Amino acid sequence: MFGIKACGIILIIVASSGIGFSISNIMKLRLLELAELKKLILMLRGEIKYIGTPLGEAFGVIGRRTKGIYSTLFQDTEKELEKLDGKNIADIWKEQMETAQMIKKSHLSDNDWKWLLNFAQNLGYLDKEMQLGTIELYMEQLESTLAEGNRSYGKNSKLCKCLGISAGLLLTIVFL
Repeated sequence: MFGIKACGIILIIVASSGIGFSISNIMKLRLLELAELKKLILMLRGEIKYIGTPLGEAFGVIGRRTKGIYSTLFQDTEKELEKLDGKNIADIWKEQMETAQMIKKSHLSDNDWKWLLNFAQNLGYLDKEMQLGTIELYMEQLESTLAEGNRSYGKNSKLCKCLGISAGLLLTIVFL
């Protein structure tokens, strides 16, 4: 009888601790994805500003240079822009994000997704300088979000881990 209780206690503590560590890991993955997105947007700015690559082509170049979920988004956006079927870039960008089911694959928050969708709203139909201005505005938002995320990650990560362990201990006390 004692062996079953001991196994139950251990399982409860391990499971609740695992949940706390998992939440902490999701927070870290979000920061890593935001940093990756910042790198890609910097590459987009460089392609447009210094090389003079047209927007659609720049998406393709960046998509081929990177790996992961954003690679598909950028490459598919380039393909849709090449079709010239009357859609603007914001519609194509949103459609490609939904088609790739990026929201399900990503760890970004809802607010991050709104900013990413809004980024494309002003990108496609403006001249080069306005495109660069839009990219700069989004870069500032990304940097601000990353800085805030890094500040809060340390304490919130520890808090999630401690709460997971504490919840497990509390549950075992309640069940005893």
